Amino acid sequence: TGVIAMGTSVTGQFDPGSARFADGKPFAPWRYTAQAGERVVVTNRSRDFDALVTVFAVEGDSVREIGRDDDGAGGLDAQLALEFPTAGEYLIVSGSFDVGAQGSYTLSLEQMDIACARGG
Repeated sequence: TGVIAMGTSVTGQFDPGSARFADGKPFAPWRYTAQAGERVVVTNRSRDFDALVTVFAVEGDSVREIGRDDDGAGGLDAQLALEFPTAGEYLIVSGSFDVGAQGSYTLSLEQMDIACARGG
């Protein structure tokens, strides 16, 4: 699990050795520590596959999904705007709806007001 910081982008790669859900779809989790009420836009882009982004709240030894998007950024790219309900640890997960997905992705995390001001 990597770490993503506010106002940054991270890149990654899905290949045959990547972590996969039980249904065969690849995923890569990135940790983020949020403040309560923090409003963000998360974008997952790929030229190689149908991108998906999912956000989970970390609650002790378990996680709870708080948001998911498939094509919100246009085309096959994902974008999710959300407000973190509580301060704490979250997992922002880059993924794909394609079982055999391979290739690179770019996952970005921005403050909502900045993303909106630039039209994102």
